[in-house]
Amino acid sequence: MPLEEVYPDIPDNEGCVLQVTIYVAPDQLPKFFEAYRKVYDACVSEEECTFFSVYEDPEEPGKLSWVEHWTKNPKWLFAVQFKKKEYAEYFKITEPMFVKPREFRWLRQVEGYTTLRKGAKGVTEL
Repeated sequence: MPLEEVYPDIPDNEGCVLQVTIYVAPDQLPKFFEAYRKVYDACVSEEECTFFSVYEDPEEPGKLSWVEHWTKNPKWLFAVQFKKKEYAEYFKITEPMFVKPREFRWLRQVEGYTTLRKGAKGVTEL
């Protein structure tokens, strides 16, 4: 299902959080991360992207999730961000590796309940 069919109507002045889960054949993970690095680097270099973290499920090899925080709403992501060339290349290379459909959810951050400790393991500071 295309992302644009399910995004919520979040006001223009509110940012959004996108949570994505994908399932990649475990033997394809090195190739996946090679393609993913380009789109990840492009995202985190965007001023509008304030947080991006990728996770793997230790109990289900090949199950990856990530959380993206953006200062813009989903409409902006579709009109501007997702149309960038890095995404087309990423989708073309990685979608054939998926062994289950991609899952995604749009979330709203609850103010006052987000903490990121400076110097935490795995955190790259920009």
